[in-house]
Amino acid sequence: MSEYSGTSPHDTYMGDLVHRAKYGDGPMREREDAAEEIAERMMAFIYDVYRDESFPFSAVVTAPSHNPKPLELAIYLCTRIRDAFALEDWTVLLRDSSPIESVKTLTGAENRYQAVRASITVTRASVRRTNGGLLFVDDVFETGATARAVCEAIRNHYPQQEFHVLTATRRPANTWGSQ
Repeated sequence: MSEYSGTSPHDTYMGDLVHRAKYGDGPMREREDAAEEIAERMMAFIYDVYRDESFPFSAVVTAPSHNPKPLELAIYLCTRIRDAFALEDWTVLLRDSSPIESVKTLTGAENRYQAVRASITVTRASVRRTNGGLLFVDDVFETGATARAVCEAIRNHYPQQEFHVLTATRRPANTWGSQ
């Protein structure tokens, strides 16, 4: 939806919102307000894209957090989108089975993918294959490694599953690792 450099000043308003929600040093209420505005903008985007059509997804998922933070932005966004569109939540299928420190410290898309993929376990809970696709939600798209790892892990158990990816921001390649 927007760009995010990871450094201040941010490239876009949405990039600034993501940074405030994830790393803001103000009161938690300010971080939550930023997260809510991001969620509202993402939901408006979904409405705009699928205005008069049915959604091509009936479930939503995000990656488990590797480094717990006071406000887990991707989880917050996923939950808000799930509730707004009455989607099934497939995040319950994912476990951080071998935690990694942070994908930010890893260089290159393949290294990030391998680390995230090795850390994710899919459990076959009471969730069954959806009639529609699965919407992967995240706050920042950098290399695509997290989305790829999550979708491939799920696809191993649900081979016919269709995936869609929505992120609030994307980080241009020349700014990877700048934070």
